[in-house]
Formats: sequence, structure tokens, C-alpha cells
Amino acid sequence: MTGTPAQTANDRDLLVRENRMLRMKWGLWKGLFVGKGDGVDALNRASNVAGGCLQDALRTDILLGLARILDPVTQGSNHNLTLEGVIDCELCPILKPFRNKIKTARNKRIAHNDLKNFRTEHQIDFGVSVIEVDEAFACIQRHLEDGTGGVDDIWIHEGEVAAHSLIKSLVAKKRY
Repeated sequence: MTGTPAQTANDRDLLVRENRMLRMKWGLWKGLFVGKGDGVDALNRASNVAGGCLQDALRTDILLGLARILDPVTQGSNHNLTLEGVIDCELCPILKPFRNKIKTARNKRIAHNDLKNFRTEHQIDFGVSVIEVDEAFACIQRHLEDGTGGVDDIWIHEGEVAAHSLIKSLVAKKRY
């Protein structure tokens, strides 16, 4: 941890808020694109272009956000607001391999137009499953929350509720 106790507490609060927003977006993404397919069907009927863009934008934002949270504390002379910077213990065992899996894709997504990738795959695969992202969020949550041991899934639930409301609205208003 770096800085005074007050700075560390403030940094922790900032990271908790960032994590909660990412978890809400994750709930929205899962509610729209994982499961029975109601979300995908409704979005495709409304606008398959908009649905595809929303899916890609949310997934990318979530995974890039996770990559930021899991970055090293320092890179060169820069200090990052990261999980390792606000906790005083080792990261849970699944987070380091998870970070390594998404690092290459993160770097390609934000810094490079990899010609080979665009000629063959046309997208950047982060190489992680829904289950791996769920587990990473659970580990991060355990590190950040108050130590009660419970994982507060209200933020993921809020995103899922938002997805359900969007689907219901699209179906009810027959926007497709």
C-alpha cells in the first residue's frame, strides 16, 4: 500500500466504486447476452447493429476495467490505482492467471491494430469465460469489502434488473 492511511482509505473507496460500476455493467451484459437468449432476440429485432455494438462495447469496457483494477501498482514511475495498491495481502490465487489471460488482448484492444488479427478474426478475443469473469469479480469483491466474508451481489443484480427492464420495454413497445 502506498500513501497515508487516509489516502489509502480514499483510494480503496474509489476502487470500490469502480468495481461496483463494473459489476453493474457485468450484470447488464449477462442479463442481455447470457442465458435464454431473450435479450439477444429483443435487441436483434430492435436493431441487430445496435445490439452487436452494445454487446461489444459493454464486454470491452468491463474487461478493460478489470484489467485496470488488476494492473501492477507501479509501471515505470507511474503509480496506478489498483487492487494490489489498496490491500495488504496477496491476491487470491485465480486473479493473477486471470490478469495474464486478458493482458495481451487488453494491450491489443487499446494500443494496436494488429493486422493479422483483423485479417483473420476481425475481433479481439479476451480469452476468458463468463465463469472466469464471475470468479474474478467475486475475488475482487472479497478483497475490497469490509471483511464480513459475504459477496455483495446487489450491483450485478441491479444490472440484471436493468437488462430485464430494457428487454421488457422493447417487447412491450414493439420497437422491432
